[in-house]
Amino acid sequence: MSAILSTVLVWPAMLMADVPHDAPHASPLPERGFVFHTSLSLSETRAGRESLDDWGTEAFRDNNLGFTIGGAYRLTRNIALDVARLELDADRVWSELGGQNIYGHGWRFTLDGTWALNNVAGVYGRAGMWRWNMRVRPDFGRGRRSISGTDPVVEAGIRFGPRASVNLDIGYGWYPMDDLDTRVVSIGLRYHLR
Repeated sequence: MSAILSTVLVWPAMLMADVPHDAPHASPLPERGFVFHTSLSLSETRAGRESLDDWGTEAFRDNNLGFTIGGAYRLTRNIALDVARLELDADRVWSELGGQNIYGHGWRFTLDGTWALNNVAGVYGRAGMWRWNMRVRPDFGRGRRSISGTDPVVEAGIRFGPRASVNLDIGYGWYPMDDLDTRVVSIGLRYHLR
């Protein structure tokens, strides 16, 4: 945890250092190329009583840790096609859903755009679809069933070092699963392969 905290606090300061534009490591990103990225996330899933009638549960709100790992291909310096694997409960602890438990994961397919305000910071946005799968198991294992679907995804946030080979992203996303409303706050790193 301290490594993550120090990264968040130190990274923007390192990017603000005055680096001459002709320095070898300050060369601009190539027009096209591959990107590897990973992030940690805190998700909140909400559902009202009306959306869970067939499960026989009450309205709930639940928080979980998770992670994302994926890659992208830059079509331009600012636009990339992104594919990622999401795990909404990385520690594999089943969250309480009335008398039942859920665990969600899926694949995200998005278009990723960056708007660099300067060399230090910019904003990013992602929009697309995600294919999710949710396992519901009452009584800790008996009668487990699987539910899956495809829903839209939207995410936006701050991208530190938008023109550098390594970026730090802090974002907020919406990842619905049918009637389940899931919001995700994430912090992650992106590495541009040259």
